[in-house]
Amino acid sequence: MTLEKQAVKVIPKRFIYEMDEGNPIYYKGTRAIIESNAKNTEPMPDSLFQSWLKGKVYLFLSLLMMDNAKYELTVGEQGLSLKKNLWRAVDIAIFSKANFSLSNNYSTKPPEVAFEIDLKGEFDTPDKVKKDHKRKINQLFKFGVKKIIWIYTDAQIVKIITPQGQEYFDWDIDIEVLENYKINIEEIIKKYQKN
Repeated sequence: MTLEKQAVKVIPKRFIYEMDEGNPIYYKGTRAIIESNAKNTEPMPDSLFQSWLKGKVYLFLSLLMMDNAKYELTVGEQGLSLKKNLWRAVDIAIFSKANFSLSNNYSTKPPEVAFEIDLKGEFDTPDKVKKDHKRKINQLFKFGVKKIIWIYTDAQIVKIITPQGQEYFDWDIDIEVLENYKINIEEIIKKYQKN
């Protein structure tokens, strides 16, 4: 039985990572949990490295942009409500002040820049992973996001995606986030790693 057929009866709502036009996207690892019948097991949204890197990139950006009154940063699984039954999550978001207000709900306004670290959805095939990846990117741009910075930890590359195209960079290359703000993933790792 496929994960999709089991979803209605078995998979708890807390296993849902995102919602695409009313179709749930589950956290990676959900299939293994359901198939093992593990009752008290939770899917792991981020690995230890992903979580650490997310925090350090956010810390670096926060310090870098501390005096800039134009932007607000968020970190975690920032929920973005694109429309009814369509919400996506991003790891770090940089909002213009005009599109930011504190709320206990998902943001209905787009960030300027969205950061993602790796892919977190559960899919049956590599083709479905690629299809969702492309859909998410297109949905975020349609929502109003201007730039997506996707960090891939296994390949140690960064993909910069804009509506005009995409470029790949190694971790040791400075990449532009906004205007005069650049980051270098390798330098951030070296700066904050305590070994």
